[in-house]
Amino acid sequence: MDASVISIEELAKKFRQSLFLRGFSRASLSVLRPCQNSGLLTSDLAGLGLILAGDLMINLAEARVIYGAGDEFFIPAQTYYQATGGEFGTQFLFAKQRLGFN
Repeated sequence: MDASVISIEELAKKFRQSLFLRGFSRASLSVLRPCQNSGLLTSDLAGLGLILAGDLMINLAEARVIYGAGDEFFIPAQTYYQATGGEFGTQFLFAKQRLGFN
């Protein structure tokens, strides 16, 4: 295997290890079935995620972005958004900002 290629497992490990330093809680695994929509969501805390498999479309008021395996995404606090699983669904890690972290 090419040494420049990093596995998704290695990315997930590095992501989880970096969360505390970046001001986020422990990540939990989330799964969306193909084309499953989360409905309208918001939080008082920012969110940070890492796509493990599949695609995830995030709809914000000002943008629609599609993320794939290995991509990180950020959801600002007090932001309304929807998440939709791709054609084959998606699996991702998601952590929320710790209270009092700035």
